[in-house]
Amino acid sequence: SVSDPTVSSLAQRYTVTFLRRHTNNVITSIQATMNGKEIYSYAGSVGYWNKDWEGKDYPKYIERARKCGFDGLEIFYGRTLEMDDKEVADIKAACKANDIEMYISGGYGRDLDISSLDEDVRKNAVKKSIELAHAFNRIDAHNFSGINYGAWCNFDNPDKKDKLFEQSAKSLKEIGKVC
Repeated sequence: SVSDPTVSSLAQRYTVTFLRRHTNNVITSIQATMNGKEIYSYAGSVGYWNKDWEGKDYPKYIERARKCGFDGLEIFYGRTLEMDDKEVADIKAACKANDIEMYISGGYGRDLDISSLDEDVRKNAVKKSIELAHAFNRIDAHNFSGINYGAWCNFDNPDKKDKLFEQSAKSLKEIGKVC
């Protein structure tokens, strides 16, 4: 339970469950419920066709995702800040031509831990998350999954789990205002 009533209210209206088929990381099944109505979408991960998580030549993978019957393509967030205008235009054109939605995935490291008890780290992570949200928007991506509510594989301070959760909720509220 979240002590912030705004976050609690949002959690009651929007529920997203991410299920990943672990065999070759081929399919990401996203089940979303909005105001009680179920919405389903299926996306392939670019990591299945690519050895590099950062990925290149996304238009080719967008077309391939459509040929495989997917509704979307999941890419790693890393390169979204570095994409030039031509790459962004090519991605958007490929998405439109293939009726594909872009999904962003990734796990934040300790330097982007929005649940950090160190307020400077937390504020920097919120700032970077907002920059990433703007980058995702450039390619019309509206979904960001993965470990973005804290640091990837950070099992420090299990005795402070409630405080970490509150820090994460506070950060997500700040990021959500921009999104």
